[in-house]
Amino acid sequence: MTSTIITKNSSTASSVPSSGSLTQGELAVNVTDKKLYTKDSGGTVVKLVGSLGNQEASAAAITGGSINGTTVGASTASTGAFTTLSASSTVSGTGFSTYLASPPAIGGTAAAAGSFTTLSASGAVTLSGGTANGVAYLNGSKVVTSGSALTFNGTTFIAPVVQASDANATVKADGNGVGGIRMYANSSGTALLETTTDSDLIFRRNSTEGMRLTSTGLGIGTSSPTAKLYVNANNSTATAIFQDENNGAKIRLLANSINFDLGNNGTNAYLAVSGATSLAFNTNSTERLRLDGSGNLGLGVTPSVWGSVWKAQQFQVGGFIASQTNANDIIHVGTNAFANSSNAWTYINTAASTRYQQYQGAHSWYTAPSGTAGNSITFTQAMTLDASGQLGIGTTSPGNKLDVRGGVNFWGASSGIVQFDGTSIKQVDNTVLTVGTFYNQAFTLITNNTERARIDTSGRFAINVAGNSYSQDAGLTVNGTGFTRAIYTNINGTSSATHCSFANGNGVVGSITTSGTTTTYATSSDYRLKNTVAPMTGALAKVALLKPVTYKWNADGSNGEGFIAHELAEVCPDAVVGEKDAVDAEGNPKYQGIDTSFLVATLTAAIQELKAEFDAYKASHP
Repeated sequence: MTSTIITKNSSTASSVPSSGSLTQGELAVNVTDKKLYTKDSGGTVVKLVGSLGNQEASAAAITGGSINGTTVGASTASTGAFTTLSASSTVSGTGFSTYLASPPAIGGTAAAAGSFTTLSASGAVTLSGGTANGVAYLNGSKVVTSGSALTFNGTTFIAPVVQASDANATVKADGNGVGGIRMYANSSGTALLETTTDSDLIFRRNSTEGMRLTSTGLGIGTSSPTAKLYVNANNSTATAIFQDENNGAKIRLLANSINFDLGNNGTNAYLAVSGATSLAFNTNSTERLRLDGSGNLGLGVTPSVWGSVWKAQQFQVGGFIASQTNANDIIHVGTNAFANSSNAWTYINTAASTRYQQYQGAHSWYTAPSGTAGNSITFTQAMTLDASGQLGIGTTSPGNKLDVRGGVNFWGASSGIVQFDGTSIKQVDNTVLTVGTFYNQAFTLITNNTERARIDTSGRFAINVAGNSYSQDAGLTVNGTGFTRAIYTNINGTSSATHCSFANGNGVVGSITTSGTTTTYATSSDYRLKNTVAPMTGALAKVALLKPVTYKWNADGSNGEGFIAHELAEVCPDAVVGEKDAVDAEGNPKYQGIDTSFLVATLTAAIQELKAEFDAYKASHP
């Protein structure tokens, strides 16, 4: 069978063909190294033979013969050229001079120079020119070198200068590790980066400090942290301290607050704790606010355990604001109460309790007497303002704008009490009761949306007079239109009683008195009010001066008889009130009036004078 042998060659020293450059059965020769290669059936490049006299194999067994004139296994070493030399004791001989540039032989007192591919020693090898604890390395000239730049003392690896390919990427510490940096794994396998003294650990970028670890804490943006973690954004809007890489949500520290930024995809900001635990807020080492796992908020207090259908805000003094989750339009505000897990109202402290409720447009006020903390509360609905605007006190169903069931007390700051007991209004004590206005305005009394009485700013009292159409010079004006009587007074019993008294600076000068079925209009006439009393004279002549007349009244044309006031005043001025042709400030007439009772004494004296004259006449004409 005829076949063709294909060979490839290379003159490059140490060049080995790759698997891809050969096919199975091809040969490759390195003419410089004098080595022959091929590729086996598995695709691996294998070396077949070296230079002549240098046969290579993974193992060779020689059972006899000699090598270079020396019997194999003889006690005397053979001469020859070897790539590997191993010995259990000193190897010497002049034949090594080819490989040792500076004899003496190996094992001598001075180190020899040479070129070796392998050097093995069964004992310690000492390099007297090295540095203690120095780590050996090849310098730029490929010379084994050691020094203080890199040391290992058997326990700690100290790297004062670790140089990477980037000349600026360095970590520095001193040669002994004092005041420097150590990077290592401890006995538990934890990787550590630490300083060897009580000094700060500084992190810099582009020669600018960005972070510092001190004995106090870690400072970012500051070289003097005052807390375990101190971040100084040095910006009024505050750079993000923590940021979600995916949606941009941020937490930023401001001067006096923490800012939660929603980011690009957020719709709500959250401050949360995991699990059904409470979230507490402290100031000055004291808890000020707590949000429990049920969503109830306590201000200065841990909130009570409210029922599941409630959400509440509770205050330190026992007050609360609460709503029922199963009734969207109801809210409660109160003190010393909470709805327990059975939704029953319960005392927080041993004291009284109150509750205010809004529900479906109505307002309700509840009270409860003092009870023991933890016991159930029985509230009483004390007042109700219904959705139509009617207020009920003592009733839950008011029928008027103000519906009061039971007694009513009206208190003034210093003006006494008036009590309404459902039947009558009465003064409770002897103090003064003040009812009215405190400004320059009239006080009016109205029924059926109509004014019935008024006290004006001057103190005038008008009854059944509309607006200001009452007499401006009268303290009391009574309009009897539409009534049988304008004024009616009644005193129980039939004995003598005064219905009205009239007084001036001299005291009571007149009265209207009833007794049995009679009425007396009295003017003061007691002797104790008089002096220089003497019999009246000239009465008959005075009566002769009187001018009795008849007349018709202008108001209704009715007939009248009597006296003209100013004419009577000329004879008997005491019987006349007012002045002739007088007017008030507005120009209205101020009419005169008379009291004919003042003529009784004059008429009586005139009759006595007539009788005396008649008696004298009878005596002279028997």
